[in-house]
Amino acid sequence: MASADRPVSFYVPGLPISQGSKRHVGGGRMIESSKKLAPWRALVSEVAAKEMNGRRLFDEPLWMAATFGFWRPQAHYRSGQYADQLKPSAPEQPMTYPDIEKLVRAINDAIEGIVFRNDSQVARLFAEKLYRTSLGAWVVIGPLAQPIPERLLSASDGDIHQAAAVQRMLG
Repeated sequence: MASADRPVSFYVPGLPISQGSKRHVGGGRMIESSKKLAPWRALVSEVAAKEMNGRRLFDEPLWMAATFGFWRPQAHYRSGQYADQLKPSAPEQPMTYPDIEKLVRAINDAIEGIVFRNDSQVARLFAEKLYRTSLGAWVVIGPLAQPIPERLLSASDGDIHQAAAVQRMLG
């Protein structure tokens, strides 16, 4: 597999920000509602460009996997001597803001022209929000014609990000 055809994988540290709504400011101009979006997208772009390291843009149908890590709220934990244990009612995965579609949209808009020509090339998408000890976004993108081999996926217990990292190391 040529280096340009290998999946690209990167981690963006920090609180993932969603591509939110826009608001009209007059004169036909629209701006993003969140002031946090521009710095997040700039960081995503910077990390993706560093990982691409001069590789050519993908210009074919793609698959994408994105995991967004959030801290678990303190309210999910018990109190007193059991403060390190989760309450039975604590959800396993985040079910609150931000919407996963808007998180992916922010990533895709930030890496358009850096990783791929246009975000419409993403034909298969796997995205999830998880509680993690590290905030951030883990992103893997590769050609649809060259999925990550099943043996790497099974060896990494289905963790597509770990499998992509191993595939990258193997060349």
